[in-house]
Amino acid sequence: MADFQFGMRDYSVGVQAQQTVTFTQGWDVHRLALTFEVTARGNYTVDAPFLASGGLWVHEMPNPASYICALHAPKGPVGLKPFKMQLTLETAVTDRQLRGLEKLRAGADLVPGSSATAS
Repeated sequence: MADFQFGMRDYSVGVQAQQTVTFTQGWDVHRLALTFEVTARGNYTVDAPFLASGGLWVHEMPNPASYICALHAPKGPVGLKPFKMQLTLETAVTDRQLRGLEKLRAGADLVPGSSATAS
């Protein structure tokens, strides 16, 4: 989980990765969608827009080739609420990237990383 402080630290937004990953097969390029829960705490404006983006990295490869691609929110920002909201970040991955990921994974479960950025 990542926790982002805003303003004069009068409110924060927590972003927690979920186990839900959606993979949509395409021709040589595929859609990968990751799901997160967003929770606002403190003195914030209800329905204030919150937009997150990120990068998909493979940490088992200790070199610049570990970068896979950028993650973006296809539906735009979510409105902050006093309860958990769902945010989806997605990207496109190629057949070659999938082959590399599967080789590194070697049948093991995928483990989410802990770094994130938001705006």
